[in-house]
Amino acid sequence: MPPLTPPQQPPRPTRSDQTAPLPQPPQVAHLPQVALVGPPGAPPALAAIRFIALLPPGWRATLTDCDETAALLRLSAPAATPPTEATAALAALLTDPALTGWRLTLPDAPAPGRTATTPADPPDGA
Repeated sequence: MPPLTPPQQPPRPTRSDQTAPLPQPPQVAHLPQVALVGPPGAPPALAAIRFIALLPPGWRATLTDCDETAALLRLSAPAATPPTEATAALAALLTDPALTGWRLTLPDAPAPGRTATTPADPPDGA
């Protein structure tokens, strides 16, 4: 009986042997952080999940904070998305029946009639 020899292993490819380039991550445009705000008593976390599930292909969202009134999301769109198209896409999401009564706002935007430096309540004696 001939002696047993281990099977030959093919040589491992080295970087110089590889001809296909490594895939590059898709280019994205980062949008401002937005707040998803809804009707009183509605759960923002559930609305955020629904909103994220409805995003168009190539879009990304990260839930950055959530409390009893709003969910904060950081959004990214494909890099070639013009601002008007991004705005229209987000507005279209809010027409879905699962998001009835919800709206997107900029979380740091001042209330109407106030500037960012105007205090919400004037100090006593003012």
